[in-house]
Amino acid sequence: MRRTLILLGGLLVCAACQVAAEPADRPVVLAESFEGDVAGWRLVLNRGAEGDMAGDDGGVLGSRCARVTPRLLNAPDDRQLSTNVHLRYETLELRAGTPYVLSAWLRSDGRRPLRIKVRRNSVEESVSSGPMEIGPTWERFEFAFALPIDYPDGVPQILLGDSTRPVWIDAVTIAEASAADLAPADYVTFAQALAGPSASLVRFVSDFEDETHAWQLRLNRGAEAELACEDGNLCVTPSALSAPTDQQYPTNVHLYAPTVSLRAGIEYVFSARLRSDGPRAASLRLRAADGPGTVGGPEFEVGETWGRHEWTFTLDEDMPEAVPQVLAGYDLRPLWIDDVILAEAGVGDEPPEGCVARGRLWLRPEVVAGDVSEAGPLSGLVELATDLPDSVRVHLAVDMFGADGLRLMLGTGDAPNLAIDIAGDGVTVGDARHEISPAGWRAGEAVTLTLERLDSASRLIVGETLELALPATDFTRAWIGSTTPGQGVRVLAAEGYEMLPTERPDGSTEREEFADPITGRRVVRLTHSPFNDKHAYYDISPWSPDGSRIAFSSALPGTRDAAIHVMDADGTDIRTIAEGDSFSMHTGAFPIWAPDGRSIYYHTHFEDDGGARVSGTARVRLETGEIDHIPLGVRQVSWATGRLLWMENGRDEDDPVRGLYSAAPDGGDVTLLCRTTDIEALSPTREMHDRCAKLGLTNCKWSPDGSKVMVVLVGYDGRGSQLVKEIYIADADGGDLRFVMTFAHHHIWHPNSRQVIGNCADGLYIVNADGTGRRKITDLAQGHPSYSPDGSMIVTDCYGGEYTDMLVLIDAETGAVEPLCSVPTVHGRSHETGTHPH
Repeated sequence: MRRTLILLGGLLVCAACQVAAEPADRPVVLAESFEGDVAGWRLVLNRGAEGDMAGDDGGVLGSRCARVTPRLLNAPDDRQLSTNVHLRYETLELRAGTPYVLSAWLRSDGRRPLRIKVRRNSVEESVSSGPMEIGPTWERFEFAFALPIDYPDGVPQILLGDSTRPVWIDAVTIAEASAADLAPADYVTFAQALAGPSASLVRFVSDFEDETHAWQLRLNRGAEAELACEDGNLCVTPSALSAPTDQQYPTNVHLYAPTVSLRAGIEYVFSARLRSDGPRAASLRLRAADGPGTVGGPEFEVGETWGRHEWTFTLDEDMPEAVPQVLAGYDLRPLWIDDVILAEAGVGDEPPEGCVARGRLWLRPEVVAGDVSEAGPLSGLVELATDLPDSVRVHLAVDMFGADGLRLMLGTGDAPNLAIDIAGDGVTVGDARHEISPAGWRAGEAVTLTLERLDSASRLIVGETLELALPATDFTRAWIGSTTPGQGVRVLAAEGYEMLPTERPDGSTEREEFADPITGRRVVRLTHSPFNDKHAYYDISPWSPDGSRIAFSSALPGTRDAAIHVMDADGTDIRTIAEGDSFSMHTGAFPIWAPDGRSIYYHTHFEDDGGARVSGTARVRLETGEIDHIPLGVRQVSWATGRLLWMENGRDEDDPVRGLYSAAPDGGDVTLLCRTTDIEALSPTREMHDRCAKLGLTNCKWSPDGSKVMVVLVGYDGRGSQLVKEIYIADADGGDLRFVMTFAHHHIWHPNSRQVIGNCADGLYIVNADGTGRRKITDLAQGHPSYSPDGSMIVTDCYGGEYTDMLVLIDAETGAVEPLCSVPTVHGRSHETGTHPH
């Protein structure tokens, strides 16, 4: 069964301080806490991208951190890449074959992706993590890698060109991995279970003495205005409230702030000091960053003298990404703004007792304070974790908030057998004392800890670099608290995971069973290892045509070297059938069964007849192990006809004609089914095509009976916003091409081969293959929908609303929704980034 880690406390952003380094058994190559400046790091902007880097307050490992704010991801008509905006360190010497771990604490002001990369400075050689998703709370992210050759000029990079959301960075380290034969599995993120929103009390530091504090001006419907800092406050001067003949709205001219997390049932006060040079109106509003939801306050009459205007409200539902706004589109008179505050009701200008000011937020963390009425070694402590596995790693960031010292107790059952005390001048482990230099951590400040047990050897890492070997002791539980009864500490961030050997012997089984904690249904886990285990896409069945076997691919964290596996459908007899080098975090090596169940296609690189390295598809025959190479990026194999299907979107002179292609099972008889230009000519949104920086075909699909093909045209602007997404249907030979519908994402055939479904903005829709009979099935518009074989039920995952992180069943006729089981997807981790319940 899966091991469970339980933590009591809160997850909040706060100050910390790095502990001085001492000799360690895991050599540290790089340790940067940004306390002084950002020396050694520089911001690189490519292809016309714009952004800035600066030191900032509120680090997790110290009072300071680095902040990178992308403002433009690329120049017009140029290609958008994650490398267009990236943070780069000076060169380091890294050795081939040595296992390294690059870790960093990261956060943003909302969900956004990034990647971690290590490249050479002199040649095009690099290793890269998959996409990681970070959010508004500090989290530690790790990228484990081993280099194929020496990097005498290795350059660590944090790639930020996927979003204009700012990123805060702290405690970047590169260290040699302590156990090359172990890797993480079964992550448990404590934050969601413990803390809820990152701040229960929020205050904007909005005195505007020297900057706008991230407030921005938004103009809609042709409105015109200017924003300036004047005499220590903001001034908005509208010159046009709307374009001619357009409706005038207060929101046409408004200021908006970075998102904050607000909870339902709490009374908040949103206030601002305002004035104008004559009578005019203004108002305050909140809107959801990820949807249309808004909550608006009353109109205020603003005059020539400063006045504080307040709006008190209570939300019916949580708003995890609320955008505060000051609406100014009522009048052309200028509006001066100062001291904008959003706080819990009853909070004045000073933080109440128990809160701490960090940057632009007041935080009220939960106190970890145990029962001091009972005597004994656990007096004043609370349980941190239970049922710890044999090999485990736990990361903590703990704020002392004035406490004299931190105590960590380890043991089994109710009997602790090892005490660890961390105070301002040293760390005591049992009877051994370890000094901390005067320049290091001080009592009352925050500290980061890593508790680790690998192959029965345990150690504690304090502040990322001070490593202490722990005496041999058996422990399955941990407790935490203050060294002084009556004082409390606060857990700011916590993460734990089990460590497993990286060997996967043939013939093994990793099957486990458990009851879903929400629905109680029986869930069978088929693989349990440190590997990334992936099958292809949600419309590509991992089951063999006869249902007796399952195909999937695996890779170790941070690598693209894939192993293609087959196991029996009950999870037994896992065996490796082939190897490749094109593993992706989303779909692995994209294994696809041939219709006879005797061979499997997968993506890889190989050498062509001329010795050049090319990307394509391999086909392994299960009985003999014989492998054939096909220089095509196969997207799907028809189980009805065996024909291969793929898209060509290249625009270089030597690239094939852009369009949809099919071929025989061996890659011969290549046939162009539809030209992309012919599809574009049928598009009802042709006038938008010139605005698309990328326009081409994606995720096209054979019908189940092989008689038709679904063609999908998609277009994005230079910032990655989707402008075009349309479904077309053609006969299997490309004839009778016709437009069917526009949609938003994730489309699939009905088993009858006569209808298709797709997620649209307001729900899941079904439509006939000739474009008629469009009907909404349900308002649920998310996830990866798939049909039951008889077409009566649809299963999909949900990532928002009532069924967040769940699989649900949908009645295909009535649209009735039934929760099936929870899917605790893992994001931003080194081994399961981008997990989707396909």
